[in-house]
Amino acid sequence: MGLQEHIGNIAHELGHAWGLYHEHQNKAFWAADGQQRVFVFQCENMQGFAAATRGLTRDEIWGARGVCVDWMTAVHAGVPSTEFLPLPWGHSIWASYARDEDVDWDSIMLYSSKIGANAEDAYVLMRRHGQQVLEDNVVPSAQDVQGIRHLYENRLSYPRTMLLNDPRNPYYSNFKRFAPGCT
Repeated sequence: MGLQEHIGNIAHELGHAWGLYHEHQNKAFWAADGQQRVFVFQCENMQGFAAATRGLTRDEIWGARGVCVDWMTAVHAGVPSTEFLPLPWGHSIWASYARDEDVDWDSIMLYSSKIGANAEDAYVLMRRHGQQVLEDNVVPSAQDVQGIRHLYENRLSYPRTMLLNDPRNPYYSNFKRFAPGCT
């Protein structure tokens, strides 16, 4: 692993710390029935697939609530497909008509095809259009920056929460009592 990969990994993790999700986990890019609208997810190519699915039926793996189709089922089963499957929450302006061109293919939050693969020549996640391999993105895209700015620059529709260690907070005295030295 070279310096570029380390820098890319750090940038990716900072994206999470600042509130960004994986681009490929936006539920708008997946059909409601778990079908792959924009991405091709090859669960069987994941590291640990065989061990994670040992003893499961075909339906428990590939059915509508299978560990390779449903994020919540995968969470409860402890299967690493949780890093690829669409998240059940969130919203998107593209919700009902997201297409290939709506994906930020340059996003630092988009996994490359090789991430989590169980073999050198295996791909876990691909672009459905043309079965394209996803390469590593090592710098944030313009849309990544726009997303972070949206999270932190827009005025909130509700008042900002006052931190407990702020003397103006009505619970400040309790905070000082229960967390001495943290003021």
